[in-house]
Amino acid sequence: LYHHGPSIRIRVFSNTLPCQAFAHLDGMDVRVVRYDLKKLSQGLDGSEWADRLDEWSRGPHFYAHQSDYLRLVVMHRYGGVYK
Repeated sequence: LYHHGPSIRIRVFSNTLPCQAFAHLDGMDVRVVRYDLKKLSQGLDGSEWADRLDEWSRGPHFYAHQSDYLRLVVMHRYGGVYK
C-alpha cells in the first residue's frame, strides 16, 4: 500500500494486538485502534445486533460474525478499503 500511496493512513481495529505492534514501521502511519463495538455501531442500521453481543458471544461462530459486522461498521463510518 505504501508503495502506491506513501501518505496513506492505516488503522487496524483490534482489541488484542499490542498498541505498539507497528511501531517498527518508521515513517509509516499505521496504528492499532481499540474499539467498543456497541459504541461504534450506535445510530446505524443493525446496531441491534451489537446490543445483543452477550447473547451472540455464546454461539460457535461468534468471532466470524463479529469480524464481519465490525468490517461493515468501520467501512460505513470511515470509508476506505478492505482487503
